Amino acid sequence: MQIGFEALRILYVASAIEAGGTSGGWTHVTEVACGLADLGHDVRVIARGTKSGRSPSKLNCGVPIKTVWLPQQLAIAGLPIVAREFGLFKPDVVMERFYNFAGAGVLLAHRHGVPIVLEVNAPMVDPPGSRKTKVDRVLLGSMRRWAVRQGRWSDAIVTPLASTVPPQVTRRKIQELPWGANIERFDPSLRERDKEKLGQIAGGFGLDASVPIVAFLGSFRAWHGVSHFAEAARRLLMRGCPLAFLAIGGGPELAGLKEQVRGWDLPPGRFVFAGPQPNESVPDLLALASIGVAPFDLSAYAPLTTFGFYWSPLKVFEYMAMGLPIVTIDVTPLNEIVRQDKEGLLYKSGDIAGLVRSLDRLACDPALRDRLGRSGRARVIQRYSWRSHCLALERILKDVTHSS
Repeated sequence: MQIGFEALRILYVASAIEAGGTSGGWTHVTEVACGLADLGHDVRVIARGTKSGRSPSKLNCGVPIKTVWLPQQLAIAGLPIVAREFGLFKPDVVMERFYNFAGAGVLLAHRHGVPIVLEVNAPMVDPPGSRKTKVDRVLLGSMRRWAVRQGRWSDAIVTPLASTVPPQVTRRKIQELPWGANIERFDPSLRERDKEKLGQIAGGFGLDASVPIVAFLGSFRAWHGVSHFAEAARRLLMRGCPLAFLAIGGGPELAGLKEQVRGWDLPPGRFVFAGPQPNESVPDLLALASIGVAPFDLSAYAPLTTFGFYWSPLKVFEYMAMGLPIVTIDVTPLNEIVRQDKEGLLYKSGDIAGLVRSLDRLACDPALRDRLGRSGRARVIQRYSWRSHCLALERILKDVTHSS
């Protein structure tokens, strides 16, 4: 430990995120908690328990987890559990992942004069007409007021895009900070080092590994564009394009899409569903791939129009870390992370023909795939690793504790 280093006791409250789940949210919580612990800080995590009752008590890096056994919509009711952990741990700073029906960590820290860092990964107040806005109308605006109050109580707010924070909260406390990738686990050298294992994985899924594989990783929801991914695959495969497609993830569109693909009479092993996967399994699956796709559909989710593209998409950083050329939509800030003809190819959101053209170009040009993939790997190491995220977060945590 360096001379003059001050370790912080950090209580990390994510009571709406399922401990040990397959969501990007849990990956984020895990990487941040372990990254801060690796920097020498004492971290405790509070997360939501699973329905199965088999939630982990520790992260793989040894950080303890306390679980709150409540539905997401009742996360604030876990206040007594969070208060008990708060009293036992006596944190120097509380970091809470914002959720509309949470906020126990922020409330306790405010009451006890402990510095607060609020993580915001989605709009704190949804646009008019959304389901949450309708609920809030019934609640006479209490959700909006609670969101604004949490923002005002916080000493710093960390978010990929400042527009996610209500305008009533002063802009000077907002720090824009993207997510990242674990560049040690997502490593292109897996392809040579674990060649036999990867062959077994491909065979287990019945995936045709004799042609370049295009991977989609994410949630099977309309705005993630998985139906666009499938339609692009259909068009390319029907005309004999030498590609295979691997869809990794789960969600409400999975069952219907499986049924749809079954009716297409595609060549065997050319379109495979891997289903939901824990993040620990994702590096091996992406090591099978030659191209990564993030086909977001902005028209399918109103907040993306109201607030801008506020996601910091985990899949894009993990594709880059694995040295995959990326095909994604041409929208800020995605087009700043993945630059046209440098780390990937861009097309207009909703333009399936544009997606098809980009994939067709990469299918026919292995040298282009290699150049874009190498550039992406270098860029994520330089700017978008979880290590970089945690170093920036550490500076913010130290600033708020020293100024309080």
